[in-house]
Amino acid sequence: MIRRPPRSTPSNSSAASDVYKRQFELRAESGIFSKARRVEEKTLSFKKNGCIFIEGREGKISIQSWNREEVRIVMTKIAWGRTRRRAEDNLEEIKVDIEKIGNRLYIRDVTEDIFYEDFNFFDIFRPDSWKYRRKKVDFELIVPENVELDIRNNEGKVDISEINGKISLEVDEGNVELFNISSSDLYVIADEGDVFIIDFNKDIDTLRGRINIHTDEGKIRLKNCKARNLNLDSDEGDLIIYNATVKKMSVFTDEGDIETDVNVVENGNYRIRTDEGDVVVVLSKDPDIRIDAETFEGKIRSDFRLHIREENDGEKARGIIGRGSAVLVVRTSEGHITLEEKF
Repeated sequence: MIRRPPRSTPSNSSAASDVYKRQFELRAESGIFSKARRVEEKTLSFKKNGCIFIEGREGKISIQSWNREEVRIVMTKIAWGRTRRRAEDNLEEIKVDIEKIGNRLYIRDVTEDIFYEDFNFFDIFRPDSWKYRRKKVDFELIVPENVELDIRNNEGKVDISEINGKISLEVDEGNVELFNISSSDLYVIADEGDVFIIDFNKDIDTLRGRINIHTDEGKIRLKNCKARNLNLDSDEGDLIIYNATVKKMSVFTDEGDIETDVNVVENGNYRIRTDEGDVVVVLSKDPDIRIDAETFEGKIRSDFRLHIREENDGEKARGIIGRGSAVLVVRTSEGHITLEEKF
């Protein structure tokens, strides 16, 4: 299980701030606020195998690759205000630091927002007192294909495609989408948001690399992935794995269903658990695997010849298929387990 770093203590106005932001977004969409927007672009020389650090506050982060030894940064700065003049003033307050040291590139949104410091709950009922200092920056980057990424984003979607290198990614609120990634190490934490990964290490011949993903509230979906180690962990969310080839797998969710379609490899180790939810495991025809499945409140259905017996309010299933070189352990406290054969 991925351990999150300790969080700072939220301020007394954090709940009110969330209410404000929701009301602000509705009013902004309705056209009540004025909006100012500016696009800035910068291109830097940057050799492959370098490292790029991005720290965002609010806004999307999108990264794709090309075959040049350059990084192109497109920043779309957006600000709102009660009037057009106020929106333009707020736009000028958006600050982004870009610093290149050797083959490391640092991109940081360092904008200050005084709203969170002086807003309190009772201001919800006094709209005239609101400061309307909402600002955000959307980042679009084109980078060399072989690069290491270290990304932190407070609020906003992150999507990355066609990258060959290690990726470390933390998002507080926002979805994560990764496409066609080749990496020896993928580390993702999403506090509130879904994680979707398709085509990870799909062209490698030997299993390598690690995938570590944690969400507090959000689904995790993987498709066409290869790795030596796979660890998925969610407090509240479904976990879906389709066509994955891994040597060692640990999948856990407190509240949510789990669906896995994993290609079993020799001496593999696969562990699946949910406290509240159903589990569906799809295995190839005649796999060499030892199966140990148990539900404390629920039923077990299997396409394979297993010994299934009732125990209290649940059931247990044991059996060896083929030589039994790999091991599969499945547990659910409240839910059903289904073991399917793939044709």
